Amino acid sequence: MLILFPSHQLAFCSSAPDFTLADIDGNTFTLRDFLGQVVVLDFFATWCHPCMDEIPILKDVKDQFPQGLALISISVDPVTDTVANLLAFRNSYNVTWVVTRDTIGIYEVYNVTAIPTIYIIDNAGDITYRGVGTTEASVLIAQLTPLVPEYPFQIILLVMVFTTTAVVFAKKHKSPFDFCNQHTEHSTQKQT
Repeated sequence: MLILFPSHQLAFCSSAPDFTLADIDGNTFTLRDFLGQVVVLDFFATWCHPCMDEIPILKDVKDQFPQGLALISISVDPVTDTVANLLAFRNSYNVTWVVTRDTIGIYEVYNVTAIPTIYIIDNAGDITYRGVGTTEASVLIAQLTPLVPEYPFQIILLVMVFTTTAVVFAKKHKSPFDFCNQHTEHSTQKQT
């Protein structure tokens, strides 16, 4: 089942239009803040039953990709979905990602004609997928798997730092065993 809206004549584009909103905790963010991450935009409303059915699916997706994925749920009905209503909704469904109200007509820019509507935006800011209606977790996971890196940037950075440190250490000391032998000899000399 879908909740339909009047169609808008805006073209679907490959580059995700930027926007600035405040989440229900009062934090202002822009879509551009998430460059470098894969983003799932979930257009929904709290009174929409298919949207409620989508929440456990989004939880499964979030669990599958704990790093490198940003999830943003945007209510298309800021009149009914007040901050208080959205806070209660988030608590009721144990939502752990960004929840916000569309107070500036983002759903029109993204040509959302029914809810729920899901957009996937790659780490370069390009739209790679649009799903209208309840989208199964397997479909979203299949779309996200090639986009979300297996190892997040922070882990890659740590590996690079460790490797560089090991190379520098190896150049200063012929081998880690030589260093241990030198340290042992030095300790033995102090004891005599």
